[in-house]
Amino acid sequence: MNNQPLPFDVFMQKLRDHEVDALKASPVLVIGNDRECTDRLVQTIHKRGLQALSCPGLSDAQSLLAQMAFSLVFCAESVLEGELRSLIQVARSTPVILLAHRTEGDACLDANHRGAFDCISCPPDPEETDSILTVALARPAHTNEHQGKPWTTEV
Repeated sequence: MNNQPLPFDVFMQKLRDHEVDALKASPVLVIGNDRECTDRLVQTIHKRGLQALSCPGLSDAQSLLAQMAFSLVFCAESVLEGELRSLIQVARSTPVILLAHRTEGDACLDANHRGAFDCISCPPDPEETDSILTVALARPAHTNEHQGKPWTTEV
């Protein structure tokens, strides 16, 4: 048995591999009715080695969330109809990331205020998506680091 410590870069790679293996059991849910946006997002998720499920509407998503565990939820602003908080409640401890067609910062600030983990513009930039995946998947369980509140915010 070798008791030599691992080099830091090898240690970090093993942690990332462990993270990815654990997350493969829980896919990422993508909710959206914009085919280009959804396809780009799913493609980036697959490149990361994760599985993704997509659905076009909120009712389908709520049904899936009730039946399965997901590591993350991406949801297009266009399908929410003002129901971001209810989606966050159904998602429980799963972080919800809003896909906004508006690019101004107000959309993201508003989404964060309503309990979303983060917000990205649609169609999503692959590098931005990968960065958000990294941050969201590395978060402490059941905690919104941005607000210091549990994911399931009170209405």
